[in-house]
Amino acid sequence: MLVGAVNYQVIDCRNIQGGNLCRFFDYETVISGVTAQGRGMLTQHISTDCEAVKNCVTAQGRHKIFSESWIKIQKLWQDVRGVGWAVMPLFKKKPCKRGVDGAAGAEEKLGSMLAYDGHLKFRAASLIKVPIVAALFYQAQSGGLELEENISIPAEEVVLGGVLSEAGCGRPFTLRELARLAIVVSDNTAANLLIKRMGFVYINRFIQEIMQAEQTELHRYFMHSPEHEGENYTTPCDCLAILAGLWREDILKGALMREFWDILSRQQFIEKLPSHLLNKAKTYNKTGELDDGARHDMAVIETPQGSWAVVVLTDQQIYPGWEIDDKMANFSELFYQIFEAKA
Repeated sequence: MLVGAVNYQVIDCRNIQGGNLCRFFDYETVISGVTAQGRGMLTQHISTDCEAVKNCVTAQGRHKIFSESWIKIQKLWQDVRGVGWAVMPLFKKKPCKRGVDGAAGAEEKLGSMLAYDGHLKFRAASLIKVPIVAALFYQAQSGGLELEENISIPAEEVVLGGVLSEAGCGRPFTLRELARLAIVVSDNTAANLLIKRMGFVYINRFIQEIMQAEQTELHRYFMHSPEHEGENYTTPCDCLAILAGLWREDILKGALMREFWDILSRQQFIEKLPSHLLNKAKTYNKTGELDDGARHDMAVIETPQGSWAVVVLTDQQIYPGWEIDDKMANFSELFYQIFEAKA
C-alpha cells in the first residue's frame, strides 16, 4: 500500500499578516531584513558586493507585490460567506510538462500550504470525481482491472448531467472513455458507473489511506438524494493534498500519470480558477457545482517558473454564480502574480 503521499505544513491565513505572506515562499530572512532594517542596513550587514545589493532590491520589490496582493485577496472574499481556500507551490523550478514529457525532475519541491478554513468540510459536488478517476487508474496500475474493459449502460442508470443523458446508451463504453467523460464534461452517469465498478469501500479506502485525504468521503451516487444515501464531502486542504500527491507522481506512475493529467488539461469548464490565466499558463482543473449554492474549483497552474495548486470551495452563497466564478478567477490571478514575482 502506498503511504506518505503528501507531507506539508498548513499555514492558517487567519493568523497571518500581509507582510508575513512572504514566509510562505521562503523569503523570510531577506524580506524580514528588508522590512526591519531597510535595504542599505541589510546590505551593509550581509555584504557590500553588487549581487547582495541586487538581491535586496529585488526582495524589496517582491515584498511590495506580496503585501499589495494580500490586501486584494482579503478584500476579494471579505463579504463572501461559506468560503474556504488553499494554495501550495509544487515546484521551485520548471518541471517537465505533464502528459507530454513525463515526470518532474529533481527540481521538484513541495512547499507549505497556505489555507483559509482549509479543514472546513464542504459538500464535494463534482470535485470528488478527481479521486474517483484516480482510484480507477490506480487499480489499473495495480493490475486490478483493464481500462479497455467494456461497460454496458442500462437505461435505468442514466442520470442527468453530461453527454450520456443526451446521447443515449446505444453502445458499451470502456472504463477509459467513462473516466474521460467524468472529468472533461463532468458526466454524472459515467462517474456513477465507475463507482459501481470499483465500489464505495474501495474508493473511500483509496481516498483516505492512499491519497491521505482523511476528511473526503464518498457516500452517494451523483444525482441521488443525500437524504437516503448520505452526502459526499471534502475540504480545501484535502483537495490540495490530492492534487499534490498526484502531481508528485506519488500515486500514479509513468504513462497512467501522464494520461491522468492530460485528461484534466482538457477540462471544458474553465470559467473559474483558470479563466484569467488561459493565455499565461497551462491549467489542469476540475469544477463542482450544486444548484443550491455550492461552487468549487481545484486546479494546478503550470508556468515556465514552476507549478502551484489552488483550491476554492464555496457554499450557500448570496452572490450570483457568475460573480463567485469571477472572484475565483481574480483570486488565482493574484497568486499567479505572486508566483511570477517569486521567480
